[in-house]
Amino acid sequence: MVVVGEPVGLVDTIHDKIVSEDIKIKNRILTAAIFISTVLFILSIVIMTLIGKKISEPIALAAKMSQKIASGDLTHVLTESSTDETGDGFLYKRGFSHKNMVLCLFHPNK
Repeated sequence: MVVVGEPVGLVDTIHDKIVSEDIKIKNRILTAAIFISTVLFILSIVIMTLIGKKISEPIALAAKMSQKIASGDLTHVLTESSTDETGDGFLYKRGFSHKNMVLCLFHPNK
């Protein structure tokens, strides 16, 4: 039902503009959300990589020393110090060498 004198074309035009603006706003929000998610994802990968290297370096160093000792080279001594879990053990506490390994096996409390 159309009332005489009602600007039908004007109402349709305003409605179309509102819907168009609504779609534009939704697209902007979606684009911003995707951008922020991508940045956070990349940042988390970088942080995980740095933490992984920090954790694995002392273990890799101890493994390398173990291989040298296992091959018969008993002259190397690992003297790096650390306050984390690997540094609290016998690897860094007394220096990692064949002599200290034997001492740790026979006298674990020293």
